[in-house]
Amino acid sequence: MGQQFTPKIDKYTPSDFLPSTVSYGVMGAQKVYLLSQDSEGPKGKISLSESLYGIKQSADGQSGIPYFIGDNNSIEAKTYPMVRGDEIIRLIRKIFSFVTGHVHPTATMPPVPVAAGNGQTSVEIDTILADAENTILNQNIRIN
Repeated sequence: MGQQFTPKIDKYTPSDFLPSTVSYGVMGAQKVYLLSQDSEGPKGKISLSESLYGIKQSADGQSGIPYFIGDNNSIEAKTYPMVRGDEIIRLIRKIFSFVTGHVHPTATMPPVPVAAGNGQTSVEIDTILADAENTILNQNIRIN
């Protein structure tokens, strides 16, 4: 016969719904693609009508990976990395600071690499731009 089953009784207490002016949507994944069927960028349009979210099934019928990140018609190839807003604003402020404070030794010469008054350097801006693909752009969250 076996051991007798002992049911566990959980008590459910309904809670009140309190409307709030703030709502949150959270999604987590290693790669996130935000796609709009009406968007067409320089890389072309992603058709969401041909298959589930524009991801065609592979030849073996099991994995969509080759079409997802593979050739020039893949979602990876037709999307762009998201911009980290705080990082791009920081760069724009540094560029603006340099532009408004820069001086030229003579009219035909390039500007002095350290801006007068605010001390912003062109070297710091170059350093930020050199790593922009990793700091300003988020390669794992992509849009079309």
